[in-house]
Amino acid sequence: MLYVRTMIQGLSRRAWFSRAMLVATWVVAVPSISAQTEPLERTVEQGFNSWYASTFIAKVSPEVDVVGQYHFRRTDVGSDWQQSLLFLGAEWHRPSSLAWSAAYGNIVNFPGGEAKQEHRLFEQLVYSFPAGKWSIGHRHRVEHRWLEEKDFAARHRYRIDFSASRALNESGTWTVRAHNESLIALFDRTTNVFYQQNWLGLGVVHLFSPSSALSLEYLNQFIVSGGGWNATSNHTLNWMYIHRLDLSKSSER
Repeated sequence: MLYVRTMIQGLSRRAWFSRAMLVATWVVAVPSISAQTEPLERTVEQGFNSWYASTFIAKVSPEVDVVGQYHFRRTDVGSDWQQSLLFLGAEWHRPSSLAWSAAYGNIVNFPGGEAKQEHRLFEQLVYSFPAGKWSIGHRHRVEHRWLEEKDFAARHRYRIDFSASRALNESGTWTVRAHNESLIALFDRTTNVFYQQNWLGLGVVHLFSPSSALSLEYLNQFIVSGGGWNATSNHTLNWMYIHRLDLSKSSER
């Protein structure tokens, strides 16, 4: 899940781990960015999407959040359904620069315009650290998927996301954020396309208050198909509203 994170202060003894994670992420990210920018001997179709999402985060203790998220994804400016995704999960912060989470997703996909059910579980680790005026983040997610159009056979996928964000003003109410995410099939003998998608995004986040924010980004969703010879480049406007509730204080009373 995409969350608005507080900037983490101090590299200290974790600096070596931060640099190692940065190098590992770029090993995956650089080839994927090249795939979207360099000429390819394949057919690349162009598309346009509009994605909308709401995220609600309830802090139930100093270290635990309950997270709910809904995604409303349409093709073009909203002409046809692409996906409807509802997630519910929990996140554990310990130490403060690490976030471990797990969630269940109830999803409806629309391949060929027909609604098809998907059940999804995922576990993820998010790690962030400061680099001067920037905040660098990594997200590693393993997904387990059961799709109706695949007779609910189990499929697994690994997603790695690298991000960099920076405040645009002194108050920190405006932030610019860039990220690259790679989606890789795991243990799937039914396909010869293991590097399935790449998401490359650039956007801004505006904090209305300490508890609410709105993000808007341009996202290029690059999908590989047809044994790697075909691809779709979807130009996507991605909106998300984020709201936080602190229930831990009320529980202490």
